[in-house]
Amino acid sequence: MPALLALGVLAWLFYALVRVQARSIGGHAPLGEVGWKMLHVASIFVLYSLWSRAWTFVAAGLGASLRWMSLARGAAIVCFAPFVFSSFNVHRTKIGNGTDPLRDQDLAFQTVWFRSQDGLPLHGWWIPAAAPTSRSVVVCHGIGTNSGNFLSGAPFLHRAGFNVLFFDFRGHGDSGGHTTSFGFYEANDVHAACKYLQQQGQSKIALYGFSMGGAAVSLAFDKRFSWDTAFDSNVRAVVLDSTFAAFEPVVDNQLSLLPAWSDEGPGCVFLARNRRVTARHPARERHRPRGAAPSAHHPREGGSTH
Repeated sequence: MPALLALGVLAWLFYALVRVQARSIGGHAPLGEVGWKMLHVASIFVLYSLWSRAWTFVAAGLGASLRWMSLARGAAIVCFAPFVFSSFNVHRTKIGNGTDPLRDQDLAFQTVWFRSQDGLPLHGWWIPAAAPTSRSVVVCHGIGTNSGNFLSGAPFLHRAGFNVLFFDFRGHGDSGGHTTSFGFYEANDVHAACKYLQQQGQSKIALYGFSMGGAAVSLAFDKRFSWDTAFDSNVRAVVLDSTFAAFEPVVDNQLSLLPAWSDEGPGCVFLARNRRVTARHPARERHRPRGAAPSAHHPREGGSTH
């Protein structure tokens, strides 16, 4: 009974924390997300328990005194803490959309679902233009947010005669998954959104990416993500807002407490299965003179770097 009571109190605390986080971005806290976060924390405690026992076992095997045993436990905490920080940074709490285009901007919409290349279900809102057109804009949000945070720009695009597709990246909003890669695997989600539009007969697509969304848009032009052969021909315009010019420094910053097993930082560990990647402005790179240095487009100085 005491164990069940403690579990109930812990669940309530988690729910309260998730609600506070959800309210900060105008979203809602799904009950399932609270259960997932509790499981996440429990798995970390289990891993730490095994890690701590290994340290004390080694110390005991070396005949360490009680004082040295205590130091071994402290060292275990210090060494394990960076992995806890990085785990919460990569496996973030997913905040559901707290509104929709009709409630927020009085725009008619249709809820749509499509899948990324690796099978993750992605949630989106399709806002058709007032008159039939093949011109569409895909809005790609930043890290830790969702589509509902970017609806303020929908009326402007709608009045300009565009169809608009808002969608949630993996591990965000109402889409599947619980892991973010700061734009790397999210490039597949950009392709999936464009593929969905092509299936709806949309042949003139513009991409707007904010922060991490901008990095995902840029990386979508990398040939390793080009599983959609019509992507380059159908994407006619790109806008990158407050994004970052290089990928590895961002990963190094987000995982800064992890040990760097390379002179180039933990970002190289994160990208161990891939060659170095730079998030570049695709339109400028296409027309960059041979031998010129890569450039980045910063529409607004001082913007978010998430």
